[in-house]
Amino acid sequence: MNTIPWFLSLATAVWFGLMAHRAERSWVLWSIGGAFFALTAATIVTGLMHAVFIPVSHEAIVRYGIESAAAAAVTVGVLGLGFTLKLYLSKSAPRDEGRRPTRPA
Repeated sequence: MNTIPWFLSLATAVWFGLMAHRAERSWVLWSIGGAFFALTAATIVTGLMHAVFIPVSHEAIVRYGIESAAAAAVTVGVLGLGFTLKLYLSKSAPRDEGRRPTRPA
């Protein structure tokens, strides 16, 4: 159960890094930020779910693990999509080649 945030952190680091690389941004910084974001978000979600869980049987423990992992993955996915929305939009928009805008005369 303690490995779920770490796996989500690794996957989010790769996701953020790939999106930043495609948008020609600093992929290292985006990867590190994505990893920290996913680690904290997934740890908070699994911790809150663990706080309300009362084990009754082995089946309940298994179901809790699946629900906790799913809730953490959905939370990281939705929030991560919001954070990388600018990268998605900049990937599809044409890039300006660094030219300064000209003033009309």
